Amino acid sequence: MERNIFMKGAIFNVNNLIVDTNQQQFDAWRELAMYEYGLGLPGKLAPQLKNLSAAAALPIVLNQLHQTADEAEQAALLAEQEQMYQKALDSLDESSVMPGIERLLINLDDHYVNMGVVDNGGHAELILKQLQIADYFTAIIPNEGDPYSAFAQQLSAAPNECIALATTPADIDAINQAHLISIGVGDAEMLSAADYQVAQTGDLRYPMLRKVWEDHHENK
Repeated sequence: MERNIFMKGAIFNVNNLIVDTNQQQFDAWRELAMYEYGLGLPGKLAPQLKNLSAAAALPIVLNQLHQTADEAEQAALLAEQEQMYQKALDSLDESSVMPGIERLLINLDDHYVNMGVVDNGGHAELILKQLQIADYFTAIIPNEGDPYSAFAQQLSAAPNECIALATTPADIDAINQAHLISIGVGDAEMLSAADYQVAQTGDLRYPMLRKVWEDHHENK
């Protein structure tokens, strides 16, 4: 197979691209609510907590439970929820990988594209191992400062030699500011700033990503 000398790297956000961990997060909040307060959380609360950090979700959970907590108590609750979330991640396995992602990882690997993930909460390594896809990735980049530029630098690559895939406008903006080629996955209007958009992970194909990369460079 001819070695790919063009696209050097592809970096993914973990949640909603590689796997959906919102259920595990909500399971951890439910366990915390029952353990600490003897109260349940209704399923209708789950959409409000979707994609939120634990720190952002905690006030919503406390409000739902009609509870208050001072700063020290909140820190203790967050530490406890973190332990429960890590335990909930044990439920992940290879069947939890988002549709089309493993095929894409195989194709990128076949074309010598280095792959990385942005680690938003310190769980990426555990999640990738649970999903049995850790061997595809050469870099786990903490979500601190500019993770996308850090990924390109780790590969000794120019930013526009790499692509980055994300599901939120904030992440697409960060990718564009770092000058990687941005691929939005989700609502096209919401992700209109991306260089290219697809509706869902199952629509991602290596030839399409390669064509986006080539078109981007032809237009420069």
